[in-house]
Amino acid sequence: MRSFARRFFASYFAIYLFPFPAGYLPHGEQLDAAYQSLWNRSVAWLAQRLFHVTLTVFTNGSGDTTYNYFQLPLLVLFALAVAGVWTLAAKGAPLSQRAEDAVRFYVRFGLGAALIGYGCAKFFAGQFPVPDAARLMQPIGTVSPMGLLWRFMGASKVYAGFGGVLEIGAGLLLFWRRTFLAGAISAAAVMLNVVMLNFSYDVPVKIYSTHLFLMAVYLAAAGRRLFGGGFEGCGRDASRRPLGAGGHPQQVHHRHWRGRLGAHAGDDPRRGQRADDGEEVRAGSAVCAARLSRD
Repeated sequence: MRSFARRFFASYFAIYLFPFPAGYLPHGEQLDAAYQSLWNRSVAWLAQRLFHVTLTVFTNGSGDTTYNYFQLPLLVLFALAVAGVWTLAAKGAPLSQRAEDAVRFYVRFGLGAALIGYGCAKFFAGQFPVPDAARLMQPIGTVSPMGLLWRFMGASKVYAGFGGVLEIGAGLLLFWRRTFLAGAISAAAVMLNVVMLNFSYDVPVKIYSTHLFLMAVYLAAAGRRLFGGGFEGCGRDASRRPLGAGGHPQQVHHRHWRGRLGAHAGDDPRRGQRADDGEEVRAGSAVCAARLSRD
């Protein structure tokens, strides 16, 4: 069940991000348009057949249209189908590390590119322009919640730029394997604040920002498994070495320090065994460092 859940989330986020990075490539807009047209027909069919709703507005500047909400169940169904076929093809085998690394790589760069784009828009005052005289003279009671947020953010270039720097920094950290866990945790914190602002001030990018937050959480969880597994692997590698009567890696560490304390007291007859234990600890640490530094 756990392997199926991991395959589901990997499939869901990969489907959601596709066809990234077509928009950043020459002539990639053609693939993007063809893929979007396929989604438009599929979502319109679902809305008409199951809910008797005729869609007239598809993708536009808003990310919270009726089309976007009808798209969500299709995304879940497609991800369930892919995860189910993937699990059956694996014949009960757990999710391979190589496959999970490939999906994580794709999500890292997709999320990182989105964060850097939003961060640059904030830092260079493109997203939150300075309020002009007409907006400043408008009665506060007639301003929409989103308009109030835009005036609040645009009134301070320093604060808007600070938010942009946080998003750019988190996005850049995601691009490197050694720093992606820090980037994922930072992105989750930053995007949680953005999600709360979007829901609280009725900004019509709630679905998109929530997905970015969930991607950051997914990467943080995957990073925890990756680095946690690396340390556990070091313990297993060290435990394969002869440990005498103990048998557990922690006992090597305990015997090592008990031996050192005993040496200071002058009552350590097993200096050779203590030296061997120290070599085992250093060997296990070397394996751990090699695993964590591997790209």
